[in-house]
Amino acid sequence: MNYQNRSFERLTDVSEILDRLNDRQREAVVAEPGPLLVTAGAGSGKTSVLVRRIAWLIKAFGVSKHQIMAVTFTNKAAREMKSRVEDLLGMNEAPYRIGTFHGLSNSFLRIYHEAAGLESDFTILDSGDQKSLISRLNRDLRISVGEFKPQQFQNFINRSKSNELRATALSPRNYREQIFVRVYEAYENYCEANSLVDFEELLLRTVELLKRNQLVREELQDRYQHVLVDEFQDTNSMQLEWLKLFCGKRNQITAVGDEDQSIYGWRGALAENMIQFEAIFPGTRIVRLEQNYRSTQTILNAANAVIQHNDQRYSKELWTERKKGASVKLFNAYDSGQEAKFVAEVILSGVSRSIPYSNFAVLYRTNAQSREFEEVFGYQQIPFRIYGGLRFYQRKEIKDILAYLRLLVEPNNNEAFSRVVNFPRRGIGSVAQERIAQYASSRNLSYWQASSEIVKDYSVQVHFRAALTNFLELINRIREEGEHESFGDVIASTISISGVKQFYKSRKLESDITRIENLDELENAAVNFIRRSNCKDSIESIRPFLDTVALDSDDKHDENTLNAVQVMTLHLAKGLEFPVVFLVGVDENLLPHVLSLKSDQNGRRGADKDSLAEERRLFYVGMTRAEQQLFLTRSGIRMVRGRMSVFRPSRFLKEIPRQFLDTVPFNQKIDSDFTKKINPDDLLGSTIDHRVFGRGCVTGLRHEGKFPVLTIDFDEHGTKQVLWEMNNFKVRR
Repeated sequence: MNYQNRSFERLTDVSEILDRLNDRQREAVVAEPGPLLVTAGAGSGKTSVLVRRIAWLIKAFGVSKHQIMAVTFTNKAAREMKSRVEDLLGMNEAPYRIGTFHGLSNSFLRIYHEAAGLESDFTILDSGDQKSLISRLNRDLRISVGEFKPQQFQNFINRSKSNELRATALSPRNYREQIFVRVYEAYENYCEANSLVDFEELLLRTVELLKRNQLVREELQDRYQHVLVDEFQDTNSMQLEWLKLFCGKRNQITAVGDEDQSIYGWRGALAENMIQFEAIFPGTRIVRLEQNYRSTQTILNAANAVIQHNDQRYSKELWTERKKGASVKLFNAYDSGQEAKFVAEVILSGVSRSIPYSNFAVLYRTNAQSREFEEVFGYQQIPFRIYGGLRFYQRKEIKDILAYLRLLVEPNNNEAFSRVVNFPRRGIGSVAQERIAQYASSRNLSYWQASSEIVKDYSVQVHFRAALTNFLELINRIREEGEHESFGDVIASTISISGVKQFYKSRKLESDITRIENLDELENAAVNFIRRSNCKDSIESIRPFLDTVALDSDDKHDENTLNAVQVMTLHLAKGLEFPVVFLVGVDENLLPHVLSLKSDQNGRRGADKDSLAEERRLFYVGMTRAEQQLFLTRSGIRMVRGRMSVFRPSRFLKEIPRQFLDTVPFNQKIDSDFTKKINPDDLLGSTIDHRVFGRGCVTGLRHEGKFPVLTIDFDEHGTKQVLWEMNNFKVRR
């Protein structure tokens, strides 16, 4: 396609795509198709650039929406991107292929399953299912649980796959490695025999397919001539290979990311992928986004000074048009208890000035640090939320119903069978299940097939056959009734006929009220799935629904919220922002973490360069979460393994110029001139983005106490009454 000959008159018709962009953002959006790397500093509006780049390719350069593929790391990010593209172009004009690496790989493998060596109805294993399978294989292989944990094997298998290594390609050097490779081999054989695919397998199988099958590779390269990828700094070696294979020789790739925010090296992400981008994709154009729309200039100056101590990065100097802002505050606590009390007192001083609890965030390096904050907040009656709790589809009652659904469409799925065959209890206990497993293994049958034969064997005990017959008939009854029902009714029937809902009702425990509400919400989820997807409103939607659930299960930020202080690790804070941030535990051996240090041959501890660089990036990410005020806290004494230990200030504190950092006393108060960014009374009729519920329209407002309550019609969650919490809303202009 000759882009140079396109007339300027065509471009003026779409000039609104460039509205409210700064010069560098505009440069990135309108760049000629070709390899483009956008190095986007924290809070610089990178998602907006990527969305408008897609719109510009379609409207200004005439690229077909069917020729564009956009890749993200979470399903939530993919949904947001798709929604924003649809806002610009209209629902029918947006590209269809906007998704995660795993989601897109799943789609392609469904289409090319035969070439990939898969059954058309392969099952996706989520992380929990994968771990359960490994545990069972370990029992079969008689591997001691005391010596090796299933999580160790799971990490080994996933790490090997991410490095494109099959079990047969590994050469164990000692007994330990022999055990790990043996489990990997057994795992691969079982998955192959039962058409099971885990998350890493989705990517690996796609890469293998494209490498060995020229026809498929060229077909996909011809179809998707423009590839755009978000958060490029988080790609690992296999994801980079995935992108290279889809791009082919055209190199029509746009990558947006920030190497200064690459903090997932421990799970395979390679910050150097960005630094090597120009070598990988010759002719790359680089655009730097340095204008920040989140933080004050003082916070940015402090963060800039810290991150400049890392090499192997593109030079960036974040700046903002916002006011200079207050200095960064440093509190030196005597011990960790005083550190937690200081944070609590500052929060209470802000709440006394009508600042919502949810405007505050406490960020720490390790999960263990949360304990003292939980205790102090509880004592002070400060509502708080530990970010990253159990997600909806990971809750037991939900996973039980999903297993029942799995059996409706995949009766030979042993994992689903084992999960629900005796839940609620129906007289098929562990001994009976072991008999089923042995019968199945000896005859090379699935548990369902084995059970179907056992019930016909009159030599088997009557009560065992009766209980098993009732279970098989129950599943068949749900399936038969579901043939004539909508998808939502299929879910409702499954919940009712299985007896799961009645089980929780009969126990009458307080915790079971929540479980019942979750089961009801699953029915709502089914209805919303049909509305959002192109699937039939019938039992046929079970498989794509389960695929979506499995792919959604790895998302980290799709949580409920409260008017509460947000408490989380620095890793979970990436991508979030808060008016006031407490970055706690800024001590040597905590931040940077002790594992980033190493001992030389004389026993002297020093810093591992790569690990220390990532720790510094983690500190930088924490600093740049703050919009208005940033507090850094540390403690001279901490409890370690039951003993008091002295801690020195983090080396990162020395990297902040003194003019941006003030040491403060225990009774420090916060500035409160930023509490009224948006007047909720002006929101009626406005379209908003909510951190949890997504896009919606404000249709009503009432006041209860200090904080207003909005009535909002959400696109995907229906009408809800939502407490006005400034930090959870963004108003679409």
